[in-house]
This record gives sequence, structure tokens and C-alpha cells, in this order.
Amino acid sequence: MTYRPSRLARAVMPAVVACAAMAALAASAHAASLQADFHFNDTREAPSGQQMSDIGSGNEFADERVDGEPPRPVLTFPSGNGLSLPTDGLAPSGSYSVVMLLRLETGTTARRKLLDFAGGTADAGLYLCDGELLLESSTASPCPGGPGLPDDGYVQVVLTRDAMDNVRGYLDGAQQISEVPAAGVAEFGSELRFFRDDNVLPMDEHAAGAVARIRIYDDALSPEE
Repeated sequence: MTYRPSRLARAVMPAVVACAAMAALAASAHAASLQADFHFNDTREAPSGQQMSDIGSGNEFADERVDGEPPRPVLTFPSGNGLSLPTDGLAPSGSYSVVMLLRLETGTTARRKLLDFAGGTADAGLYLCDGELLLESSTASPCPGGPGLPDDGYVQVVLTRDAMDNVRGYLDGAQQISEVPAAGVAEFGSELRFFRDDNVLPMDEHAAGAVARIRIYDDALSPEE
């Protein structure tokens, strides 16, 4: 027996197909695109041309094992040092994802700054705080009290912001941040600063460590990505 769709089904089917096509098109139009990929293979420059600059003196390349792989170049930094990156063209819509593969040693405080959006002029930013991620909006907040991380263990940190200003943070794939922060918090300014504390007292919320890779996308990655 040959199946023939009803008149209603024949009328609805084109609309369903059209909706599915539009959804697929929208998904593809909003797919995050990799804008910069820093491997720190004896260079601070990404293949696409963006250039990281040192904050402080003493950052050095060294070979280390990352995630059990054979030794490879990484960029090490002493406590108080970091990296800066101009943000021109990286996130034109305001949405982004920053993915970092790094290790941090124990600092002088429980809070260790990972990402600063305000050029070092404000306490706000992304911290590793007693082993958990903390998105600081203004003044110092208590640490959430995580289990801590072993010194010199590499972890992957991901921070995303979508078109609705939802900010999410992941530590080794586990979501630890989900919020809509105050205006100006976790928004790209003219510069991103990595690993160096801001110039607001106490100015010691950083630690020595190393970075193996930093990627920046122009939209929010999904948890599966």
C-alpha cells in the first residue's frame, strides 16, 4: 500500500521544511569562529597575526608535559607577570569565548586572577579562587570554596558570553559560572590581560605558572564544544 500524506500534511510539510532550513541557517550563521589561536610554540604571535605582549620581565619559553603528552613549548611567567592582547576585531558583536590551557602555582592569596577586561583599572574579572572559577563584578568577594588544584597541573578554563549577555565559565568541562553580570563586567574593552592582577589593592592576587594555549572565538561556544 502506497502512503499518501493527507491534504493537511501536504499543506503543513513545506512550512516545517522551511522552518527547519531557517533554523539550520541561523545556527550556522551564529557558529563561533576562531579569531586567534596562540600555541606559544616559541612565539607570542598567533598564525592569524595577533601579537601578545609581556606584562613584566621574566616570561620565558620552556618545554613541559601538557596533559601527559611529550614535552612541548609553553610560556612560563613568574608571579606578578602576565600577557596583554589588543582586542581589535576579536569580538565585534560582543559575544565571545576565551579558552585557556594553563597551570598555576599556589599564590600568596586564595584568589588568582586569570582574565582582566579593564586594563588593570578595576578588581572585576575572572579569578581562580580556592580551586573554583569566580567572576568578580566589583569588590573582592569570598571564594566559593572549591577543592583546590594541584600545583603545576594543567587545566582548561573557558569563559563565554552570548548575545543575551549570559556569561558561563567552565573548569575542565565542569560549568562553574552562569550569570548575567553587571554592565561593563566581562565585556571586551581595548585590551585583555591574562594572569596579572589589577592595580586595585591588594594587587597581589596572582601566581606564577605557565600557559600552553589560548584561543579566542567571536561567539559563545556550546557546552558540548
